[in-house]
Amino acid sequence: MGRGGRRLTRRKFVSASAGAAAFAAGARWLPVELLVQVPSEIPLEILGGVADEIIPRQGPMPAASEMGAVDSLRRRAAAEPDFAQRLRATLGSVDQRCAERLGVGFLAAASGERVQALAEFAAASAEAFAELRDAVYESYYTHHEVWRLIGYEFRSGSRPTAVLAPFDERSLARVRGMPARYRRAES
Repeated sequence: MGRGGRRLTRRKFVSASAGAAAFAAGARWLPVELLVQVPSEIPLEILGGVADEIIPRQGPMPAASEMGAVDSLRRRAAAEPDFAQRLRATLGSVDQRCAERLGVGFLAAASGERVQALAEFAAASAEAFAELRDAVYESYYTHHEVWRLIGYEFRSGSRPTAVLAPFDERSLARVRGMPARYRRAES
């Protein structure tokens, strides 16, 4: 037992020890996983299954879990407790909906049944599903390998990123012919 009757678990001890070590060392050499407590209640297997139904492997394009969607969302959940709570609730609802409808959890269901469970969840909880879907999309479409596969070239810095067509002054002719919609200030 810890102070005040609180129980000190191994997870809390390791997390606190890693934090203290990071503080003492200037946090320069420790991986981010040791600096952030990872919410263990998130069912990562269900998250991977859901992500792969949202973005399945198709042709040369890999599935979401193959591009690190689970790890990316796990890290986001560790950094954003509110997101972690909503993610746990959403995944729990999807799994429960599947179990009630099919008698098996999400992972035990066939792909078509999983898609149907997700569609039903999306209809019943549009906002929660949209957040999950968008988070999966973000983790997938920000991966450098996906960029390569879709032909996207990231450009950064001060150089122009696109060639603009020359401006056509004729496009302003209608606006220039309109009466003023302002009044001039006297000087």
